[in-house]
Amino acid sequence: MEIVTIEKLKEEFNEISTAIQWAFDQVGDYPKRNPKPMLPTKHGTAEVLKYADQLKEWEDSKEIYDNKIKIRKERESNIISIVESFIKDESGLDKIPKQYQDKVYYRAYSDGHSNGYYEVYLKLVELVEIFY
Repeated sequence: MEIVTIEKLKEEFNEISTAIQWAFDQVGDYPKRNPKPMLPTKHGTAEVLKYADQLKEWEDSKEIYDNKIKIRKERESNIISIVESFIKDESGLDKIPKQYQDKVYYRAYSDGHSNGYYEVYLKLVELVEIFY
């Protein structure tokens, strides 16, 4: 995973869609979670002791997993912010009156987000063109 910046997206990619896809590829894979151990229905002292050890290991691995999830969510949130700033810059949103910028962006987001951020960019470009 590489560091994602607006400058990198602008300088290293010729196409907006490629830049957006690359940025989201940098979020990384979703961490794998270990299954919680189960105590057998028919169990004796040996099985209970073994289960207690397995449960302790699982709790330790769950703590590591929870930390990885937190880090991934923070990274994803950061990348979303960068991509949103990038598409706002590339669409020319800053050229329209400031009082309309948020409304125009949220309209583009509402119309396009279900198909991804490239679709938001395309909708944003269409809306920005209205002002010219």
